[in-house]
Amino acid sequence: MRALFFLTLCAFGLTSLGQSELNKMPRVSSSDLSVFHSELDSSAEAQIISDIGYTYFWVNDEQIENVFEKTTRLQILNNNGYGYATVTVPIHRGTYGVDDLIEFTATSYTLENGEVVKQTVDKKALHSEDVTEHWDFLKYTFSNIKEGSIIEYSFKVSSPYNLNLSTWYFQHEIPVIQSKYRIEICPYYNYMVLSKGFMEYDHDSTYMRPMGFAIKGKSHQTKVYEWTLNNVPPIKNERFITTATDYRMKAMFQLISYQLYYGGRFTVMTTWEQLIDEILHDQSYFGGYIFQGKKAVDGVLQSLDLDEKTNPEKVAIIVNHVKQNYYWTGKNEKLASKSKKEVIKSKAGNSAEINLLLHSLFTQAGIESSPMLISTRDYGKVDYNYPFINMFNYVAVMVFDETGNYYVDATDPNLPLGLLPPRCINGFALQVKDVEKDSSAQFYPLNPSVANLISTTQAFKLLPEENMLKANVKIILDGYDALSYRTSIKKNGLQSVYSDISGGSPMELSNVEVENLDNLEKPLILKYSSKKSLDKIGNKLLIAPFPTNRHKENYLKKPTRLYPVDYGFLQEEEMIFTFHIPEGYELEHLPVSDAFQVPELALYYSYRVNHTSGTIQVMATIKRGKTSFEPESYQALKRFYDHLVKKLNESIVLKKV
Repeated sequence: MRALFFLTLCAFGLTSLGQSELNKMPRVSSSDLSVFHSELDSSAEAQIISDIGYTYFWVNDEQIENVFEKTTRLQILNNNGYGYATVTVPIHRGTYGVDDLIEFTATSYTLENGEVVKQTVDKKALHSEDVTEHWDFLKYTFSNIKEGSIIEYSFKVSSPYNLNLSTWYFQHEIPVIQSKYRIEICPYYNYMVLSKGFMEYDHDSTYMRPMGFAIKGKSHQTKVYEWTLNNVPPIKNERFITTATDYRMKAMFQLISYQLYYGGRFTVMTTWEQLIDEILHDQSYFGGYIFQGKKAVDGVLQSLDLDEKTNPEKVAIIVNHVKQNYYWTGKNEKLASKSKKEVIKSKAGNSAEINLLLHSLFTQAGIESSPMLISTRDYGKVDYNYPFINMFNYVAVMVFDETGNYYVDATDPNLPLGLLPPRCINGFALQVKDVEKDSSAQFYPLNPSVANLISTTQAFKLLPEENMLKANVKIILDGYDALSYRTSIKKNGLQSVYSDISGGSPMELSNVEVENLDNLEKPLILKYSSKKSLDKIGNKLLIAPFPTNRHKENYLKKPTRLYPVDYGFLQEEEMIFTFHIPEGYELEHLPVSDAFQVPELALYYSYRVNHTSGTIQVMATIKRGKTSFEPESYQALKRFYDHLVKKLNESIVLKKV
């Protein structure tokens, strides 16, 4: 009776505001259906006119559940937007049951012969698609759609899963004219509320209101959050970004703790130190995986020649063995899905299985190392306010030896020691190691400390009588460019990099050679000869000093940017170009030497020109000493590359005597 009494009172206090409040939208008219472009984005194939969400708590079968209501009106602007004619309702299923779709209605409005034609369906029209083990998508697709059609849908879902409330997205792949969200939180649940993105809300308020009930004479208050955002541009993946999800306008909720009405408080979100302890000692597919299969690990080590080797030498031997003998399945995972013995037998595994095996081999060989939890670039940045394992999706290893500490990863056979795969360069990694009392969990930066290096030397020979420009070129690559080239050459052959090393210029390559293809600890060297037609205008020759340079255009084209520019690595480039003025020609124009830098952004380039005894040499050096730039630095960054591109593509002009 006590439980029933409480739940009855709680039900009285946690009633819904009702679907009617979400449906206060103007009637669709024929003029509304004659809109075929968005004022927020002229290229948009569809736009959301109104998106309204509401989350609250109620009691369902004597259990407190969260209820999510949503009403959306959107418009198809052209035939590329027909995919938005599919309405989707996500349904979660698991240990505590299945979400209950209480209400659903969807309506399409289409203009036919000047009249508004309306089609309405209810939840009987929905069909189910199993997406994952724990998620179904209920879907309906309108077929009577044309350009200008409007779709409106509303649904109400009750869920027993109060750990993670639905995230509300104010921003989508298409523009949003107005988005509103309201949440009323039951006082028995304590959530961390995070609002993310780079826009300011048009309305943002937090307040308390009475719940309307009392327990043992004590009244309760609910905390209400309300947000409104108008004229929201579409979220798009741009160049030099981790993932657009990191910067999408949204409100998220993570349960910190909860209490029972009759007493007892339970903590859900702990600390990073407690999380590490749980991972190492309670997680069978992480800590359990590390400590299992010692006999199998010893068997692997006995096959390696580690006697009288230093620790750095042992590390190199072990990493090379795993890279050459174990196949990464391509799956980024933070947990193993099979035993270490199975991984050793099958010679294949996900990122956790491969790299945790690597860590076990180091440990058995007497080398200090730690697993490192990482969130890859496409998975999103870690929010350090949230000590949850689901913030991560990848495991690498950090080695600690007499040379220092450095990352190792055995998922890519072309990856040198100390370099992580590019997908892993994303903020910080969490060290998974027992934390001593009164100490803190350790996070290590993932940004490479060594720059990506490219050095290009070009010796030109001009043959006007043959209308030909010949060149001998040498390119030295280190870091991620070397990794990319090695991967491409080994997979698709040397010709696969011809277009890239020629800078896309129309030239014929010959005598192409590659050095250090398999020696990952040395720079990759490419040598080749080339020939192409001379660029002529009348009796003049136009010589581009750096025809293979990568800076033929500035990829930062937008006038403004809302997100950081994240390159993921440091960059240093050096280009040297030499040629002799051919007989019968004289110099008409020679670019002047130049230098430009932005010290606060660690940006620098120099352009030096020497002209001696008919020989011209141009040398360019470019350095970018930061990996990421905030939006407020975008204009200065863009100006730097505008200046750089203009200078590097300035031609030398020779005139026939």
